[in-house]
Amino acid sequence: MVQPTRRGFLAFMAAAAVPQGLGQFSSGPPPCDPSKTPTPAAPAGPDYKPDAPMRTWVIDAGTTGTRVAITGTLSGVTCGLIKGAVMEFWQADDKGVYDKTGFRLRGRQTTDANGAFHLDTIVPGAVGTHAPVLHVRATPPGKKPFTTQLFFPDQPANKTDPDFKPELLMQAKAGTVKTATFNILLDI
Repeated sequence: MVQPTRRGFLAFMAAAAVPQGLGQFSSGPPPCDPSKTPTPAAPAGPDYKPDAPMRTWVIDAGTTGTRVAITGTLSGVTCGLIKGAVMEFWQADDKGVYDKTGFRLRGRQTTDANGAFHLDTIVPGAVGTHAPVLHVRATPPGKKPFTTQLFFPDQPANKTDPDFKPELLMQAKAGTVKTATFNILLDI
């Protein structure tokens, strides 16, 4: 009879502690689903400016309005969560005016290892007959930029804005600082 060694015993116990055949229950991202509908694109419009500063907080001193923290993810229907994508954001102030000379209420960042982004901003005002929107331009590594606009819930102008699409409406929770969520799905 062979006497087990300490090393052999520890190897046996380590192997026994790992569940076998449970890989389908991993905590990783969900599998890609090409049947999902990608986020609709929208034109950048005349107020887009490249080279906004890298930042997640776009509220400068003197900025008025209702604060909102916007979170979400960037993913592709065939490739899952996208890390390292450049996300650019721009919007009007609470009176519906875009900064034409600087980078007020504009910023860019990169998605983290989980494809996530976070932006601290304000709820913009309506611009003319258009509803308040947050413009977003996402550029995954090695891919072309994708531009869209996200609409804020409970805005009366959503009903009359010809550019409004229900699938571009952010999900929001009320509080002292509002929070909103939108996950962008690209056709890549």
